[in-house]
Amino acid sequence: MSGKYFETRPATFVDARTHFPEGKHAWNFEQHGFCYIQRPAYDFEEHALQDRKRVDTEFGPKVCEAVRQAVGAKQAFWMSHQRRAEGAGFAERPALGFSHADYGPEYEDHVRTVLTTRYGLPEEEARTCGLCLVNLWAPVENPAFRKPLALLDGSTVDMNKDTVPWILHPSLDNGYGYYQEAMGQGQHARPQSERVPQAAKDAPALAPLYSKQHRWVFLPDMTPEEAVVFKQYDFRKCAACKATFHSAIPDPFHNNWKECPGRQSIECRVILTFDPEPASKL
Repeated sequence: MSGKYFETRPATFVDARTHFPEGKHAWNFEQHGFCYIQRPAYDFEEHALQDRKRVDTEFGPKVCEAVRQAVGAKQAFWMSHQRRAEGAGFAERPALGFSHADYGPEYEDHVRTVLTTRYGLPEEEARTCGLCLVNLWAPVENPAFRKPLALLDGSTVDMNKDTVPWILHPSLDNGYGYYQEAMGQGQHARPQSERVPQAAKDAPALAPLYSKQHRWVFLPDMTPEEAVVFKQYDFRKCAACKATFHSAIPDPFHNNWKECPGRQSIECRVILTFDPEPASKL
């Protein structure tokens, strides 16, 4: 991945349901970088046969409104979604087993541009609004018994010391539909100026360096009725937590369950806007 590599280190994971007396709802979007919510109701088709455009047009607005309300944003704009599955085939992608975020600070100008060119936000509002990229992640069809999603508590991360940039190789298809054009295999229908930022492709994303101070969190046997909203990157200067690093992890509790269903999940990427931040006093 462009000269970078990932190393394996031992880590302890806390149970999001029991770590705090208040349960899973004690995890706070602004403080920890993520929060658990009820997944918007939607009748998904069989995972491998999902109609991508139907998900965009029917599930997308529900996700945007649920995320907007959960974190107190002013507006929410649907970017894209991906399916993941064990033994993934066409149109699905395997769970990723390395710690990462999909975006980083260098994406800000691109995101502000597409707010106007793609979503029709007035230029002044797009230029001055508070801005954050988020994911909503949820299991589909059955609980995430195996390979649940783990999240790094942002309150335990020093962004100045604990992070490193990373970027995908140009030849790697990241699922946005722009790959064929990049490889000289035809022209994408959407103009360049209206395309959503490609994760870890249009600019460097961030990954965490190892630290004993880090607290990793996961929700065991997370159900399709549950969802987690987490920060990909928060561009607001006031943000205490800037990014939520995440990874699929093995859950050894189910090692002896031979017929344990494989993980199937959906991840939805959303742009959030907030009121402009107050001007800093000199």
